[in-house]
Amino acid sequence: MQRACVSVVAVLVLLLCACSGGGGGSTSIAGGVWSKFRHDVNNSGFGNGSVENNDGCLTSVPVDDGPPPLSPISASPAIGLNGTVYVGSEGGTLIAVDPSLNLRWKTTQCDTKGTPTASACSGTLGPFISSPAVYSNSRSGLTTVIAASEAGSVWLFDDTGTTAICTGCFRPTALDDAISGASFVSSPTFMTHPVTLDITGIFIGATVTHSGSTDPSGEIYALNSDGTLKWEYPRRGDPPIGTVTSSLAIGVGNILLFTTDDGNLYALTANGDRKWTFPIGTGSTTGLRLFDPSPLTASLVYATAAGQIIALTPDGGLSWRSPPTPGDDFAASLAIGNQPEITATPLPPSVPTPTPSSGTTPTIT
Repeated sequence: MQRACVSVVAVLVLLLCACSGGGGGSTSIAGGVWSKFRHDVNNSGFGNGSVENNDGCLTSVPVDDGPPPLSPISASPAIGLNGTVYVGSEGGTLIAVDPSLNLRWKTTQCDTKGTPTASACSGTLGPFISSPAVYSNSRSGLTTVIAASEAGSVWLFDDTGTTAICTGCFRPTALDDAISGASFVSSPTFMTHPVTLDITGIFIGATVTHSGSTDPSGEIYALNSDGTLKWEYPRRGDPPIGTVTSSLAIGVGNILLFTTDDGNLYALTANGDRKWTFPIGTGSTTGLRLFDPSPLTASLVYATAAGQIIALTPDGGLSWRSPPTPGDDFAASLAIGNQPEITATPLPPSVPTPTPSSGTTPTIT
C-alpha cells in the first residue's frame, strides 16, 4: 500500500512538460487520462482515470529499453534550470529528456569512465521509487543529479548534456557490517554554500534491516557531495527509530524535518543532533499506512496524520491541529504559506475634505 500511494501522487506530474498548463476558461472534465499536473487546465486534480499503473513512458518516450510491457514510473520527474526532465523507473533506468521530450541520455549503470571516486560504485542502479534531486551550480555550470534506489544505493551523476558520468555512490550495507539490507524510497534533498554555491550536504532517509533482526528501522544519512558519509541519525548504539515515511524538509534555522511510522515528527540540526520530537499519530485509521507528504516549513511546520493537519512552531510546540476526519488520511502534499501576524491596526484619523474656493484648484498632499 505504501508504494501505491506514492505512485498515485507521483504520476500526476509525469506529463508536466508535455502539455500546456495555465489558466483559461476551459471546462474541467472528470475522467480520462491525466494530461498534465493536476489533471486539466483548471488544475482541478479530479478525474476517474487510473493514474497508478502507467505504461512506463513520458508520453511517447519509453524510459526502459525492451518490448512492452515496460516497468511503471512511480517517481516524480525533476526539472533542471534549462528545462531538462529527469526521472527514474521501477525497471532501474534513469533518463534525461529535453523540454520537447527528445532523449538526452539514459543509463541503468554506474560506470567509472575515468572517475576514480566511482570505482567502488560500479553496478546496476536498481529500481527507483523516489524522485531524483537536481542541482545546477550557476558558478561552475555543473549539473548534479542525485538518485536514490530502492535497492539501497544513492547515486551521484554529473550531467554533461549528452551523457551521465557517475561520480560517486553511497550504500549503507557497505558502510556498516551490522546492516544486512537497505532501501531508499524517500527523495534526497541538499544544502549549498552561500558563496561557492557548491553542495555542502545531501540528506536522505532509508529503511534498514540489521543483521539478526527482521524488523526494519529508519536511518537518516547526511552525505558529502562525493557520496561519503558526514553523519547518520540515530548514531550507532542509539535506540532505533521507526521507518522513515517522508522525504526530509529543511525548516527555519536549517532544521531537518521528517516523519516516521512510529508516529513522530523529528527535527534534527544540520549536524545530525536531535532538536525535538513531536507525536503526530500513526497514520491512517484504516490501518493502511500512507507515505506521508514532506513537512512543509514557513513560520510554522505543517505535517499530516490520520486525517489531520498539524501545525507546529519551529521549536516543536503545537500551534494548532485540525479536527480529525475518521477513516481518512492524506495522500497529497500541502501548499501552505507563512503564518500571518494578526495585529490591531488603528484607523487613520478623519481628514476633512477641502472645499475649493472659486477659481482655484485644491492641492491635496
